[in-house]
Amino acid sequence: MSHSILSELKKNAMSLNISNLFACVRPNQKENFPFESMEEYLERKRPDGFSEDPWVRVHEKAGGKRIRIEERSMYVSGSVEQWETWTQMKFPESGSFAIPGALVPVGIDREKNLGEYVEPNVWFQHKI
Repeated sequence: MSHSILSELKKNAMSLNISNLFACVRPNQKENFPFESMEEYLERKRPDGFSEDPWVRVHEKAGGKRIRIEERSMYVSGSVEQWETWTQMKFPESGSFAIPGALVPVGIDREKNLGEYVEPNVWFQHKI
């Protein structure tokens, strides 16, 4: 299905005479390696040379060129209590904690009563 979605996006861009399609990609298996940097994660390759990550691989196989890592693609902040509610987890001390579905750990600062999540993503360029 992801191949079809990307193909339709490219067809639509072509019909509008757009020469480049830029896509901000959230690598969907990065959550399994939350303490690995995005750069390190993207170095994971299959024997055929394509990315281990299925969504990144879709873009690679469609001819997309990785142009940059966006370190602050999404930012979410909240109180420690909010983070405990959102994640159904307890954060008894300050630190970095892996949470389900997140690409990177959430940073908890109990002294400031603050939790911050800064998610990186990857930009791809597709020439049309």
